[in-house]
Amino acid sequence: MVRAPLTLVSVCVLLVAVVVAAISGVPARNGETPPVVREGAQDRGLGAGAAELAPARRMLAEGDAEAAAASARQFVGHASPELDAAARLVLARSLLAMGEAREALDVLAAVRDGKRSPAIAAAVNLSRGRAHAALGQTANALDAYRRAAELDPSVEVYAALGSIEALRASGQLGAARDAAVEAADLPAIRRTQVAVLEALREIQSELDDGDGYLSTTHRLLELATLPHYRAQLAYQAGQFELHVDRRDAAIRDLAAAVSAAPDSDSAVAALDALIAQNAVDAVDPLERGLVLYHARRDQEAITAFTEALQSDPANHDARYYRGLSRARAGNVPGGVEDLREVARGTPDRELAGRALEQAARWLESAGDDAGAQAAYEEVLAQYGDTEAAAAARFRLGFMRYLERDFGTALTIWADGGDARVQFWLGKAREIAGDAAGARAAWEEATRLDPNGYYGLRAAELLGAESAASTGEIRDDAVVGDAVWRELAPWFQERGLDLPTERAAREGELRRAVILLEAGMTDEAGWEINALAAEHDGYAERLVAIAGVLAARGETAAAAEAVAPLVNAEEEQKWSLPPILERLSYPIPYLDLLSEAARRQGANPLLLAALVRQESGFNPHARSSAGALGLAQIMPETGQEIARRLGWQDFNPRDLMRPEVNLEFGARYLAERMERYDGHLFAALAAYNAGDGPVNEWLATPGADDPDVFVELIPYPETYEYVRRVYMNYQLFSRLYGHLG
Repeated sequence: MVRAPLTLVSVCVLLVAVVVAAISGVPARNGETPPVVREGAQDRGLGAGAAELAPARRMLAEGDAEAAAASARQFVGHASPELDAAARLVLARSLLAMGEAREALDVLAAVRDGKRSPAIAAAVNLSRGRAHAALGQTANALDAYRRAAELDPSVEVYAALGSIEALRASGQLGAARDAAVEAADLPAIRRTQVAVLEALREIQSELDDGDGYLSTTHRLLELATLPHYRAQLAYQAGQFELHVDRRDAAIRDLAAAVSAAPDSDSAVAALDALIAQNAVDAVDPLERGLVLYHARRDQEAITAFTEALQSDPANHDARYYRGLSRARAGNVPGGVEDLREVARGTPDRELAGRALEQAARWLESAGDDAGAQAAYEEVLAQYGDTEAAAAARFRLGFMRYLERDFGTALTIWADGGDARVQFWLGKAREIAGDAAGARAAWEEATRLDPNGYYGLRAAELLGAESAASTGEIRDDAVVGDAVWRELAPWFQERGLDLPTERAAREGELRRAVILLEAGMTDEAGWEINALAAEHDGYAERLVAIAGVLAARGETAAAAEAVAPLVNAEEEQKWSLPPILERLSYPIPYLDLLSEAARRQGANPLLLAALVRQESGFNPHARSSAGALGLAQIMPETGQEIARRLGWQDFNPRDLMRPEVNLEFGARYLAERMERYDGHLFAALAAYNAGDGPVNEWLATPGADDPDVFVELIPYPETYEYVRRVYMNYQLFSRLYGHLG
């Protein structure tokens, strides 16, 4: 929970973690001024060495800067000036990633602005600026940023961001504020505007410029679209206003924080601040109750929902959440009574079905099986057309399945349902000796949910290629012109003109590519995301954007570009070309991961799947509980693993190093698999929740069946974790598995 700050600086510092590491990339320097290339135009220099340097860029995207540098060096000094310049950019980018700023400057010294295209010259100067800034050479960094903006005005706002950071790092806060004020008026996409204003706000905080800080915070609120971010901004504004005795304004902002995202930490902190100010009436009782419900402060939530019901007895949302809060607080009969009253009184059939299904869940958890079964049957009878019916059908059948009443379970599930019901229908038919019927049900589950948990699990039971292999990961990376050869059939099947799409997207990506060449990957990502949002709904454009980036070896950026298609509705999701499926599920740190898995006896595909879920392959990830790095190892667990591995002088900071973290993660995963005799789901649950709870769950009757075990996991986070890692595991197997 965020608590009230005592100073303006501490108010602002809370923001840094949420907003981004966007402003740490710095940019540029040098030369004469060739004509400016308009935004969207083709640039011969940017295309130089696309195929030759693609492997190096891919290595960078996967976190192996040392290998990327070695790959790029072979083209430095090439007879083609364009390829030489492009190679120097990739090499400098690699060196900066390794902390070798001085050598990066030496590499870039041979590239003269007047001899290169504006885009390449701008990228070189941005890269020089980053290097000078890393060395503390502020004047040189500012000169480089200025030069980059002159050479290509399309990157002016990013050059300005670099200048702001360089000035701030050197202690020139007044000049940094002036630069940020100017940059805030430059044309830019929304995400970049936010970064500029965040930089300005932090500087205003350091200068104790309260009026400026508040003004900038409210400007950010006008731009912010994410509810949790809006809640945080409003909370911080309110806290500062309290600090400077602007109580009325503070109450307005704190109330806005509560309304923006009731399920956020900022909303909880804002509500507590309002309570401390005796201003709780500034928030609607229902909203207050929702904040307290999400914070699991059930008794306070019950009081708030009761107040809402006293004002409006027909407030069905208040009664629904009061029922959930009462049940969770231990008053299951009272909670069930509220939920049944919602089902009887609301005209909203979806809410009615959901309330009755939740009442059944609580009765089941309290051991009232007869009451639960009756409630589930009522959902099916009265609300069979609602989403709650699928959950009720599954739970009703599953209760009978656990009682080994397979005939009744078959009858309940035979009426159809979602992929989960079809999966369990197949399990029940298999037990009943109906192999053909089981197969038909599992085939239906895979059709309904081909890439979801139940569809993938059904495919495994059908005998499809699955993640059962412990073989090596097959690396089929495709870069350069091979990307376009793989994409061509996809475009042809749809009657689309690939060359036209490719040319159009290359033009649109010009600024993002300049930023990538300069090593400003966060900023490039903002541009790519904005472009993808602009083309949302046009699959061919998103595929072409990803193709342009993949051909250059920018695999991480390509994955971002195609994310809207991957996250689309299930029936559309996997109509992607195979190459883009692989880009959507990359395995960074491939060599480190494979070697760590081999040494520790872990399945590399499973380790990759686990790391994707734990950290999204972010080596700097830190959980609220204190887990660190790629595999999210707790420091105390790291100490134990280090002892078992015989590592001397282990420091928890070592867990932020990918090679250490992957080694420890592989060891811990292998130990869990060994402890649970290869029971995949139990091992994954233990990785997330610990051995103690898993041992208890395994003692439950029926839990010797791995599928039953998963359904019996009572921790929502662990239940979802096991399913997610399994899905990653199966998808990685399909895309990368060497099954032999």
